Amino acid sequence: MAVIKKMAAAVGTIALTIGGVLFVAPAAHADADGCVEFLAEHGYNSANLRGICQATADGSIDTGECVQEMLPDDVDAASAFQACVIAAD
Repeated sequence: MAVIKKMAAAVGTIALTIGGVLFVAPAAHADADGCVEFLAEHGYNSANLRGICQATADGSIDTGECVQEMLPDDVDAASAFQACVIAAD
């Protein structure tokens, strides 16, 4: 079941990317702190998520890896994608 959930999230992420549907936060939030704030506003908060936001912001992982890293913490795919875009910008 977990594999199906991850595959569905990956397909959804790809669809959002191809469709050009990007929700970008204001420039002041375009970093690891913005990513963490976005997640907290949506009810997600953990040291692991903060680390993922930081790794994305500093370029250690890309947006796709960021989304995949957040899924095991039960972050929904759309929120993970948006948070990762914020961190990467």
